[in-house]
Amino acid sequence: MRFLKIIDKIDHGRSAIIAPIVIIVLLGALCSYLGAPYRNRLYNNKVFTTCEIYDYGIIARSVGTSFSCRFYVDGEKYVFSEDVREIAMRNADVFLGKSFPVVYEKGNPSNFRMLMLPEDFQKFDMPYPDSLNWVRKYF
Repeated sequence: MRFLKIIDKIDHGRSAIIAPIVIIVLLGALCSYLGAPYRNRLYNNKVFTTCEIYDYGIIARSVGTSFSCRFYVDGEKYVFSEDVREIAMRNADVFLGKSFPVVYEKGNPSNFRMLMLPEDFQKFDMPYPDSLNWVRKYF
């Protein structure tokens, strides 16, 4: 009985909020830690090519545009979807048929990233190309 009285005195509301936050932070740290080698491989073994945007759609539960893209490596086609929150759906048709740089890991083209925004190029220590300045007015 004494044990039950002690449990009743515990503020369940505060601990019920803190525990999930701690778990989420720990999971985020673990994902970041496990994903770092994957990102480093892409950065250290990068190869550049171009992709073409051939379709677009809305990002579920968000603003922005999801672009459908394709690129080729050694005759093999890679198709992917790239969510770009900075570009509104009303402007998406301007991007159809346009080409953008893609960086992929040598020997593993499924580890790639499309480069469209200035921050994408900054992650690879590259200046934003003049040929993409037309994109700036859409974000």
